[in-house]
Amino acid sequence: MGLTYHLLAVSAPYLKKPGASTDLVRAPWYSVGCVALASLLGGPLAGCILLAANYRANGCATAFRVTLALGFLATVGLMVLAVLLLPQLPLFFVPFVVAGGMAFLAAMLPPPTDPEPPGLAPQSLWRAAGIGLSIFLAIGIMVFVVLVLLRY
Repeated sequence: MGLTYHLLAVSAPYLKKPGASTDLVRAPWYSVGCVALASLLGGPLAGCILLAANYRANGCATAFRVTLALGFLATVGLMVLAVLLLPQLPLFFVPFVVAGGMAFLAAMLPPPTDPEPPGLAPQSLWRAAGIGLSIFLAIGIMVFVVLVLLRY
């Protein structure tokens, strides 16, 4: 069932109320704090996954795809930058800069419809942390495999 199933289940645009025949409610959304936490733990890709889930929950398929693509490109760019600047730059502050930037984006670029509907609680910070750590683990495994293939 993995991360893909989890993301598809979380980002479904509408969820049916238990016991109701036709009543629909909006899916829970990810707050700015959730986006920042996921970005701190998993980089820009994790934060963009949560932003994309917000867009998808609001029915914005184009914004969903663009956000995921930009998250992937930002993650690759950050990895290239880390390799190029490794000797000159202490990298311990980079996750905090990324988390701050993603929190700024989440606050400044909300989904086109109301991101915080009244009476609807946001997703749990634990879920955001789990997504961030899953992305961190996936990137770590990919980097390890590439290094093994290149025999470093």
